[in-house]
Amino acid sequence: ELLERLGFNNVDKKKFAELIYRKICSNYLYNLRKNEYGAYLFNVCAELETIHGNMRKTTIALKYLPDLGVIQVNTLT
Repeated sequence: ELLERLGFNNVDKKKFAELIYRKICSNYLYNLRKNEYGAYLFNVCAELETIHGNMRKTTIALKYLPDLGVIQVNTLT
């Protein structure tokens, strides 16, 4: 729903998660840093299709919580 509001075309949750996973596995990470709470913050860049059928390069800011083994999406630009 958030992706649709940003103008992207029907990106389902599973495909979005797979896209991010592939970027991480191929070491396609930017701005990797650790915050004061022990979480790792980093960005990946991906191309997503807009509602008008164009491809748009998007930066996805993520947070990895090592104690929980969870990656959260912080922002999309």
